[in-house]
Amino acid sequence: MDPARSLRISIAFLAAGLVAAGLAWALTGDTPWGDGLRLAALCFAPVAIVGGAIGAGVSRSRLRLRTRLAGGEDVVARWRVDRDTWERFLALDSALQASGGFPPNELSTPEHVAAQGVEIIVGRGAVVVGDAVHVVPERGTPEVLSAVLDESRLRLSFLELRLLHAGGDGPDVHTLLRFPVADGALGAARRAAAHFRRETPGRPDFFHGPGDGSDPEDLARCWSCGHETHKLVSRCERCGATMQSRRWARRYGAILAFLGGGLAAGMYLLLRILTPALRAAVEGRAGGAVSFNGSPAQAIALGALLLLVFAFGVATFAYGTFQMFTGRRSKRFVQGVIGLIAVVVLLGLLLAR
Repeated sequence: MDPARSLRISIAFLAAGLVAAGLAWALTGDTPWGDGLRLAALCFAPVAIVGGAIGAGVSRSRLRLRTRLAGGEDVVARWRVDRDTWERFLALDSALQASGGFPPNELSTPEHVAAQGVEIIVGRGAVVVGDAVHVVPERGTPEVLSAVLDESRLRLSFLELRLLHAGGDGPDVHTLLRFPVADGALGAARRAAAHFRRETPGRPDFFHGPGDGSDPEDLARCWSCGHETHKLVSRCERCGATMQSRRWARRYGAILAFLGGGLAAGMYLLLRILTPALRAAVEGRAGGAVSFNGSPAQAIALGALLLLVFAFGVATFAYGTFQMFTGRRSKRFVQGVIGLIAVVVLLGLLLAR
């Protein structure tokens, strides 16, 4: 949808929510249907205000993005498709979707095609088709899994991007963005395809490097099959497992080292305080300032549990330090830590009985 139109709709929805909030405050039970109208206004107002505000923010951001691309900022390629080519592409796209085997096409088609055709602008982080803006960030979601330039059809080529919308806690959603390439624009389309395949350098920032092999910290390794690449991808091209670059392995390692070191230090202090009382309980004598009222078996179990938690903290600190300095994840190390967690949980359950 045109972001300018979406912005107007969102603002109208926000205004309606504010009016509903005012009505909910003004209406009383003395007016006819007052209670029912007030309840309806109270239900509608927060939804309209929050939804309208979020929609207005997103639409305004997309409108600014379209304005920058139209002005030539961060443009990778651009071409204009004439009306006849556009209509033939729509027929081809419908036939491809009807044949099955393709996820839904996100392309927002204009209701009316002007005589001069439809302009397509491919930017670093978006594709503008007519007035519609399709956000395709260099990094983030949706992630471009593949970019295919189909030149097999005479005088009707198209660029197809396979997209992955990370589901978070829910399932991932696969879609595509397929749009036509104008006659004589194959060179520009090849540049666009190379950009989306991450074959050209990206813009480095605090979180990512250029992704072209010039920065060794961009090297990412698959957790499952060991495949390595400098491309900035979150999923392995071979098996679909998670990828993690050296840069982020070091950062996650620093976090693990901090958390593991804090846990180990806390357990060490707790053991220093409780060890005399636990030892006294095992030996059957009175404790000092701190006493333990359980049985000797419980004292042994509690001491073992605290030692295991301390060992878990030390292991986490060691693994985090290893990952921080090497920039690599270790599957065996993680499996060992998971086994240690299982022992801690089992012992805790036995102690609680």
